[in-house]
Amino acid sequence: MLRKPSKVRLSTMIWGVLLVQFNFSCGDSGEVSVYEIPKVWAKSLGPHWEVPEGWKPGKESAMRAGSFSVSDDNGSSLDISVTAFPGETGGLLANVNRWLGQIDLQPVDEGGLENYVTETEVDNTTAHLVQAENEGKALRVLAVTVHDKTWFFKMMGDSKLAEKESDSFDKFVHSTDFHAGHNH
Repeated sequence: MLRKPSKVRLSTMIWGVLLVQFNFSCGDSGEVSVYEIPKVWAKSLGPHWEVPEGWKPGKESAMRAGSFSVSDDNGSSLDISVTAFPGETGGLLANVNRWLGQIDLQPVDEGGLENYVTETEVDNTTAHLVQAENEGKALRVLAVTVHDKTWFFKMMGDSKLAEKESDSFDKFVHSTDFHAGHNH
């Protein structure tokens, strides 16, 4: 999720712009100047990643920090989303079972996680990669907890296209830099 700067910082920025505008507008040229303040904070405070070639902007949603789509000449498609939620969001088992249900697979118990989940690393942080396929549908989800939020990178859709885009998805998630927008 993206966060806005605090009211104090935003207020200070606005007052600073107004002061600069006032100082430069005290002349007697008679011209009116208009200034725009860009909304740069929204994207700059979240993680940064490299979008693979061929991925297009996807479904817009307030819950998505990133949204992409991929399609091929056969009409097959994939939906790729990046979301973030506070904390651990129900735990790995509950999330895996929810995702399995989205492609009509039966839920598993703790022991069944090994059939779908592998451990990996993103931006020097341990992450879980979930992969499943059923009847022409596939999903690939990377879950990683950073800065007290769990981030989900999810690709779901046609299994053949998902197989083709598997390397692109891996490069996408591993290009993610969670620390670019934070001061440490």
